[in-house]
This record gives sequence, structure tokens and C-alpha cells, in this order.
Amino acid sequence: MGFMPRRIADFPQSVVRTVAQRAGYRCSRPGCPQPTIGPHSAADKSVNLGEAAHICAASSEGKRYDAAQTPTQRRSIENALWLCRPCAKLIDTDEARFPPKLLRDWKRQHEEFILKQGVPSLPEVVFNSINGRTLPPTGPILLSAEGLARTREHLLTVRNTSLYELRAVRCRIQSPEPFNSYRPVEVPAATRVEVRPDGLPLQVQTFGGGSVSGVAPLPRQLLVEASSLLPRESFSIAFVSLPEDDRSKLPFRVGLRYHILGSFRYQDSGFFVERNFIVALRFDRSRRQIVSRQPELDDGTRKKWIEQCW
Repeated sequence: MGFMPRRIADFPQSVVRTVAQRAGYRCSRPGCPQPTIGPHSAADKSVNLGEAAHICAASSEGKRYDAAQTPTQRRSIENALWLCRPCAKLIDTDEARFPPKLLRDWKRQHEEFILKQGVPSLPEVVFNSINGRTLPPTGPILLSAEGLARTREHLLTVRNTSLYELRAVRCRIQSPEPFNSYRPVEVPAATRVEVRPDGLPLQVQTFGGGSVSGVAPLPRQLLVEASSLLPRESFSIAFVSLPEDDRSKLPFRVGLRYHILGSFRYQDSGFFVERNFIVALRFDRSRRQIVSRQPELDDGTRKKWIEQCW
């Protein structure tokens, strides 16, 4: 395997080799799927497309130079970040955009990513009831004391805690109370979020010219879909629920516990991989309050979670 030629004050080959191996020979910049090693046309050679970039410059003329560092610290693995060559060039073109703290975060999170076999961390998903009602920023609203007493507002917030873009983020909410309305509270400009009922449609058949009339039940299951979430981005949706009444009661028992079944996609070496998670919901019926647990990876044992009474 060949590495780039050594430069003055550059890293020792042992540091270059180790930081590349710890990065899995993949670029450490979030969202860059570029592998940095591959086959050469000669059967006994490989091609290296990466380099050990300096987090803080090796010389005073370089980017992000830290005068407090010793020469040994500048050449140490703690100051090295494995990147593909275009990304290594990029971080030195805009010092203010790529400060040392950000680059160290890249390194830490990428090594955690590799340690977890190239899988980003689960998003933070919180679905909790709030006291009172929040008012929309625009438009008229009329609330009575009776209306406030009957309704409960709940806030769903989904945050991408990793340094990798998440695609097709989905949350299927199974609620203890039927939903009356919902509205976006905070959505990133480049993200498209849709909310729609996710339950089975109500089907009715008549024979002999009969007729059926009635009102469709309010939905207990909603599907929330976000097109994408960049690193550290989040979106929030407010939901309003009503107590169970004749419109929401179903003629059969719902066998699922209250929960959120979620999924997202991420890019791995040019391919999109889907990952599933589950969030258990606790419902205090006397106060009509919902509290969510931490998301857990769904490894195919959904039934265990769904049937668990939390």
C-alpha cells in the first residue's frame, strides 16, 4: 500500500497508517461516502486516495495553527484526521468554516460510526404531552374553557444526533387517544414533512340496496414522514388529541401497546441502507399524559416491545 510522500513536519508513517485504519479507510467528513483505498491495475498493488490531514496546522503558515501545541503534539495521532483528498483540500480553504473543534467531532463520531460497523446512531425521538395549548404564529384561534379541558396537546420532536444525513425518516405513532388535529412547529427549510392517518381504512359493504350512514372515527395511528435530516437538524410537530368518544371507539380491541415504530435510511458506500427503531410510550390515563422512552434499535423483536407494559 502506498501513501503520499512525507512533507516537513508531516505525520510519521505509523500515525498515518493507524489513523487510516481507525477510520476504516473511509473519509471522516460527514456525508462523504468516499472510500480511500482500492485496487491498482497491478495485482500486487493498491491505490490510496486519502491522507492524514492536520486538525491544527504543522506550521505557523498553515490553517488552524495552534501556537500552544508542541512539535510532538502537532505530529501526534490526536492531531490527525483521515480524509479523502478533495475533503482534505476543502477544510484548508475555509478555516472559519472548519474549526478544530468541528474536525475533532468529525473524527470522534466517524470512529464511533466505524466501531458500530458503519451504522449512524439512532435519532433522538421525543413524544411528550405539554401543559395547556400553544398558539399558532398566525391565523385566528378560538379556545374555550371546555375545549381546553377536553383536548390535550403533544409534541413530537425528531433530532438527527449523528454527523450523517438521514433520509426518509418515518415515525408511525400508535396513540392512546384519537388525534383531532396536527400542525408543524419547526421544520428545516430543506426538509419536507408530511403527516397522514396510517390506520386501515374503514370498509362497509351493503346488500340488497341497503344504505349505511355515520361518521368515520378519528385516527389513532398517524404516519409522519420527513424527506431528510441533515446532521444536528430536527423537526417538531404538534398534535391535539381528544378523549375517546363514540367517534373514536372501535368495534374491536386494538391489540398493540402505545408506541412509535420508526425507520430511516443512510448512505453507505453509495448504497442506501434502512434501519428500524421503536419508541415505547407511557400513558397516564388519569392525567391523560404521554411520556416517551428512549429509542431502541428494532432487531425484529417488535412484539416484545409492543406487548410490554411500561
